Amino acid sequence: MIKIDISYLVDKLESIVNSGKRVPLSTKVMVDEQDMLDILDQMRTILPEETKQAKRTVQDREWILQQAQEEADRVIDMARKEAQDLINKDGAMVEAQSMARELLKEAEDEARRIREGADSYARQVLSELESTLSGEVQAQINKQLSAIRKGLASLSRERASA
Repeated sequence: MIKIDISYLVDKLESIVNSGKRVPLSTKVMVDEQDMLDILDQMRTILPEETKQAKRTVQDREWILQQAQEEADRVIDMARKEAQDLINKDGAMVEAQSMARELLKEAEDEARRIREGADSYARQVLSELESTLSGEVQAQINKQLSAIRKGLASLSRERASA
């Protein structure tokens, strides 16, 4: 079956009207009735198919629009979720940074306290050692000084007797 386009039939119909005989003193045209009826029958046959095609095209368009809307809604929802995740992550990051700063401050304070304690302990030990050594050194010096004095006294006695 040869597919005939509706626009072709309309053009053919127009051609029949244009080639018709004019009725004198009127705007009427005489045309071949059978040619007109043949074209109208062909149009009746084609129109339902073209109408079906147009309906399918409209339905396809509506389906495509619906799919596009659903996809757009899905993308928007996904973007919102990602934005919320980023906001949550940023919030968690801010909280983590705050906790890190707090922990660092606590660690620095603890290190300072440990240094101060170590310095204090070292001062105390060195002071005690100084006291202990001063007393021991003083005793040794006194002992040696006493030995030196005895030696000098002994030499002095020997010289006096000689």
